[in-house]
Amino acid sequence: MYKETKSKILTGTIQLESTTAVSMYAQKSEEGTVQMNINIQSPTLYEAYKEECDENIQTFKAHVEDL
Repeated sequence: MYKETKSKILTGTIQLESTTAVSMYAQKSEEGTVQMNINIQSPTLYEAYKEECDENIQTFKAHVEDL
């Protein structure tokens, strides 16, 4: 049996001091199911710029909803 699922993908990164501090990935199916991963790749930079990072993560999440 063949089954096909269409989805949309969004990726993003937060760059700080020429380094990727956070990477983000989301996939939204036609049915509206969302799979999302947010990976803090540099805990030191994340903590140093926590407010900025959290704002950017919220922006990413809003864009996922718009998919």
